[in-house]
Amino acid sequence: MKSYLPTSNAAWSKLVNSEINGLETKSINRFIARYRLAKSFSHIEFDGYKDATVNAYNAIFHLFLSYSAVDILFKGIKQNREVSKYKKSIYSIKIKEEQLAQRLKLNTAFIEMLISNTTDETTAKELKIFQKDLSKTNMMAIARSCRHLTAHGEMSAAGSTAVNKKNAADLKMLSDLVLHAADNVFTDFVNAFNESSKSH
Repeated sequence: MKSYLPTSNAAWSKLVNSEINGLETKSINRFIARYRLAKSFSHIEFDGYKDATVNAYNAIFHLFLSYSAVDILFKGIKQNREVSKYKKSIYSIKIKEEQLAQRLKLNTAFIEMLISNTTDETTAKELKIFQKDLSKTNMMAIARSCRHLTAHGEMSAAGSTAVNKKNAADLKMLSDLVLHAADNVFTDFVNAFNESSKSH
């Protein structure tokens, strides 16, 4: 059976067991649990809904889980700034895949819905730049906006345009890229922590 755990989970466990002074573990352990949940996510079943609508909500929820894992990870990173050399913020993380980015740019109804409903000014600004500048391929703002709108109940199947199978597949691909980025960040964090701990 697959574990669906982050690549550096075993290395993190060693850090925890070494009882390093000042190590905060709660949020990082929550990240591992959320990452595993998102990585293992298959689908939710709904009664009385059309297949296209169910598929759309599954795509939306998967992206919600994936980005929330990143969000929780960076809370844990922030709590460990005193003992780890990893200092990057969540806004420094890039998620790039040119073909997916171009497809999302063409999905104007989706991008404009995100811009219209996103209350965070930084995210809204990033979305506008992404939409207008063909050279911009970082999709982190899209994932962040989807996560917030889903959490606040403002993301619908129709609004996400994910009732279209191709658009739902794009959200699934974005979810996978977010999880891949989360795994890489976690590995970098653990490695930086190991380097930092050697100097203490």
